[in-house]
Amino acid sequence: MKKVQKLVFVLISMLSFLICFVYANNKESYYQMPAYKLSGGEQQRVALIRLLLKKAEIILADEPTGSLDLQNGYQVMNILKSFAEHGSIVVMVTHSNQFDSYFDQIINI
Repeated sequence: MKKVQKLVFVLISMLSFLICFVYANNKESYYQMPAYKLSGGEQQRVALIRLLLKKAEIILADEPTGSLDLQNGYQVMNILKSFAEHGSIVVMVTHSNQFDSYFDQIINI
């Protein structure tokens, strides 16, 4: 039961993250906007919501926090971590080491 409760909490957190984002930016037609009109941070949020709607077995994240402030970066990392805890494989490429504690394995190239 704890696993189900945690998953429900994660899903609610992700949805509230999107709702706050949409209202904060006052974009009522946000869901209809072409991707090229979205900022980098907006595109990253949309990608997270797409992951929520269709569970991916493997998630390739290229600089998922690159266009975000630190607080939102931690939220994104928590979401990616929760996907990993629920069976997804998360592969992340980044220049930053501020989120190293989120990973089971780090490969430096």
